[in-house]
Amino acid sequence: MSCNYLYIDDEKEDQVKQYVDSLQKHKDLNIDRIKPGKFEELITKVIDNNPDGILIDWKLDGIPTGNGQYKAGSVAQELRTRSVENEALVKPIILISTDERLQETYNKEGTSHDLFDFLYKKNIVAEEGKRVANELIEFSNSYNYLKEYRKEKKEINEILDLEEQELLDSRIYGSFPTKKNNLKPVHEYAQFIINHLIRIPGPLIDEKTIAARIGVNIEDSKNWDVIKKDHFNEIKYSGPFSGIWNRWWALKLESWWIDTIDGKTPLQLLKASQRVELIKKKIGIEFTPCKPIEENYSSEYWTICQDLGLPLDPVDGFMVESNKQFPWQEELYISKKSAIERTFDNKGFDLHQMEKERYLDLTFEDD
Repeated sequence: MSCNYLYIDDEKEDQVKQYVDSLQKHKDLNIDRIKPGKFEELITKVIDNNPDGILIDWKLDGIPTGNGQYKAGSVAQELRTRSVENEALVKPIILISTDERLQETYNKEGTSHDLFDFLYKKNIVAEEGKRVANELIEFSNSYNYLKEYRKEKKEINEILDLEEQELLDSRIYGSFPTKKNNLKPVHEYAQFIINHLIRIPGPLIDEKTIAARIGVNIEDSKNWDVIKKDHFNEIKYSGPFSGIWNRWWALKLESWWIDTIDGKTPLQLLKASQRVELIKKKIGIEFTPCKPIEENYSSEYWTICQDLGLPLDPVDGFMVESNKQFPWQEELYISKKSAIERTFDNKGFDLHQMEKERYLDLTFEDD
């Protein structure tokens, strides 16, 4: 079944064509492009087209609109407001823009960020159209899934396709109310799941973090796909947006370790070499253990360095500022090496305010 997206962009036809053609390499995605005009006329066009999702350029100022220029945030705000009373307007709204425009205004205007489900840079759309198209289809499918679950007033664990209710921090239920007369709009469901459960580690963790927690060097271990298929499929997240972000349940990983590998010593207290040896002994799969970023670093890994993408014990790192807002979310870290060499600056990270003094002490000692 074809998925139809409406693409709103003010650029010239030949410039937009490269993005449309790249996305339509996927046989199940159709893109209809419209140019922005007068604000109310644009909103009417969107409603009349009734797409499965909306792609919109950030700064719609390339052509006269007849009633002043406006940005994508104004369009998204209007559509989100109307969708509260009109379920037909409950759609994913995806931002698409250039680095230049993002740096110019979007990155400085945080108030409108929660109106959009995701952001794609135009060069990525042009280069990786088929992958992006797959993800756009998944955004649409997940929205349809959330609409149905909202009607049924399902609890968050059911929405996340999680049978074991106790695996979720009880505070998540309070932050995601689905009771009668207290239903959030579907786009708030979506953004809660994306921004507070998927994109920041906590109940859900990514592949690199799983590998760090069991001590495995993915690049040097040819059996990594074997353990993922034979042992980690059952702990994989399968709820909304799982077709975009691969995530696994952190507590299910720990339960798997206790039940299958070792129920004596807490996983977090074992060195990487010990974890890998126990896996080999219990299930017969050999792995190369992760080496520390520096020789004097601990190999009792639990997270990754956000700058280097390598396993890290938090004792050898510094917290960085993140979008963490809730107690069930984990802190993000960079390694001391990354901090001393300032390589994290190029990745857009800032040291957490609580770490500034400790960082100065470390650099003073290093000098």
